[in-house]
Amino acid sequence: MIKVFQMTHDSASATITQPEKKMAIISNFHSKMHQMGHGSSLMEKICRWADENELRLLLTVQRYGHPIGPSNADLIKFYKRFGFEEISNTRPVMMARPAKIAGNTRPIIEK
Repeated sequence: MIKVFQMTHDSASATITQPEKKMAIISNFHSKMHQMGHGSSLMEKICRWADENELRLLLTVQRYGHPIGPSNADLIKFYKRFGFEEISNTRPVMMARPAKIAGNTRPIIEK
């Protein structure tokens, strides 16, 4: 069964889709207020949840919203701070964060 739900922190929100047991997809990640730490706090919350559930996270980098919002390059830097890596060279860029297995400090990458 596919699970879909929202996660929020202050002005930031994201849709999480869990199509299978070991993977979740982040979409519609945005913050209404920039440079306030809301997006970072939400991403920390999402990553903590994923680690607790041993889930690989996937997302597509796609700038949208207000014209003065962050660029795709800025978004890629933001996601890399949380352990995401680029998995495609095409546009839009796909990024993944490996699952972390409890008791193991090394991320597990499922291929």
